[in-house]
Amino acid sequence: MKSITTVDEKLLRLSFIVAQKIAKTKKSQTTAETLIMSCATEITKEVFGEEKAKVLTKMPMSNDTVKQRITSMSEDIVSQCIDWLRDNDVAIQLDESTDI
Repeated sequence: MKSITTVDEKLLRLSFIVAQKIAKTKKSQTTAETLIMSCATEITKEVFGEEKAKVLTKMPMSNDTVKQRITSMSEDIVSQCIDWLRDNDVAIQLDESTDI
């Protein structure tokens, strides 16, 4: 049986933002866990103190989580494009001379 944990909505949103930025830079999803989280925690600790830095450790940023977030966002984009194409009259033209 899986245990379900709840995550603060702000931390969840930040998790998606970080995953999106990683995807845009075409870096590995391990970047979040190995680099970004350690830097963010250190910066927060120095600027706001130890208590605020502990809050960041609750943000889901494992390699698998980032991969799932990127996959989820890409599937949503495809879904939105398909919906838009269905709702609008669009003509697609193909040049057969470039078809292999």
